[in-house]
Amino acid sequence: AEFAPAMETSLAVIAGNSAKVDSIKISLLDDQKEVIMRRRLPSGVKMYTGDDFNYPALIAGDAQGYSHALLGIFDA
Repeated sequence: AEFAPAMETSLAVIAGNSAKVDSIKISLLDDQKEVIMRRRLPSGVKMYTGDDFNYPALIAGDAQGYSHALLGIFDA
């Protein structure tokens, strides 16, 4: 998937500062784009999903990783 220039910029900023970045929280509402972005994050940088529609698969993950849950849907 191709990202908008803002997404590429976000990834570049994170990569350039990965020693200072613990995680990113994002709500792309496109599970495939989130997985691609998550895989492009530097090692050790966590992805927190805000995707209320695709969260089961995103937090379950796959052999290459998973997104952490940070969703309003879990707010009691």
